[in-house]
Amino acid sequence: MQTFTWTPDWRAREESKPRIEETPHGDGYQQRAVIGLNTDPKTVPLTFANRSNAEREEILGFLETNKGKAFIWTDLRGVSRKWICKEWDCDFINFNVNTITATFIQAFEF
Repeated sequence: MQTFTWTPDWRAREESKPRIEETPHGDGYQQRAVIGLNTDPKTVPLTFANRSNAEREEILGFLETNKGKAFIWTDLRGVSRKWICKEWDCDFINFNVNTITATFIQAFEF
């Protein structure tokens, strides 16, 4: 399994959307339960701003090679996990000035 080694910009966020099933009952009561073993996968939208043409090609090459395949990345909290990236884009701003945005989704595999 490959490792993503490029450092994104520090203005990033980690999104959580736990999988929770809710069952309504009478008088407004609810019963809630988490679904599955890995109930809170993280999603991290990342930006790689002001990258050279060479670094742009390295990052895009990695993402294109690993589309649909999990890879290792140590997030901004310092936690190494498996991730997939199903979407990214690149803004060609000027010669040797490029911005890549990508969304990493935590992967759970056997």
